Amino acid sequence: MGRASQLFNGSREQTLINRITPTQQQREFLQEQWNALAEHLKQKLGTNHGYPISTWLQGSYKFGTLIKPMSPSDEYDVDVGIYFNWTDEEDITPTPIQLRDWVQQELVRYRSISPDVKRIEQPPKERCSRVVYARQFHIDTPVYHLDPDRDKRRLACLSDKWENSDPKKIYEWFKEAASGTDRDQLRRLVRYLKGWAAVSFDEAPESRPSSILLTVLVTEAYQS
Repeated sequence: MGRASQLFNGSREQTLINRITPTQQQREFLQEQWNALAEHLKQKLGTNHGYPISTWLQGSYKFGTLIKPMSPSDEYDVDVGIYFNWTDEEDITPTPIQLRDWVQQELVRYRSISPDVKRIEQPPKERCSRVVYARQFHIDTPVYHLDPDRDKRRLACLSDKWENSDPKKIYEWFKEAASGTDRDQLRRLVRYLKGWAAVSFDEAPESRPSSILLTVLVTEAYQS
């Protein structure tokens, strides 16, 4: 069993963790792209609509569990939350569909100045817009209202509804689940399961367990 463990995470050049984990250069490219998009949206949305705008990286990149695409049809998936800040005491506030429209329109404009962007998905998804890039990855941009006084978030859906959703809370839960080398091991276990799911459900991607589901299941099992 000790010998087999070296095939997962050891000093050999070909280990499972190396085969499914992005290289430093790949991570830096992804970081460069999401930083550029986030800065553009913060500036333009704030100027055009008068609300303080903040962004927050979330999902697999934030958790440290991002994996490489396992097939030519897969893509790196980066999630950047867009937060419109106002207090709940304000009289007139945007609706969920207004926020989604503002972000979608600005993404379309961003495509015209970014040569790395292939397309903006139309129509957008119920819970996010998507920017598809040329180098096998995309950035999803869920849109939130943030009440800074209460540190409370809610997700703007395309169906013009608010959804109680707080990515900060689940990230803090994940961070507190393990620390140090234990957290490193937990992240590796999540990556292994995500790689398995990508390969096992290659012909039925709609049935593939979501990354967040696998992350929660692995973390709960690890804690016990």
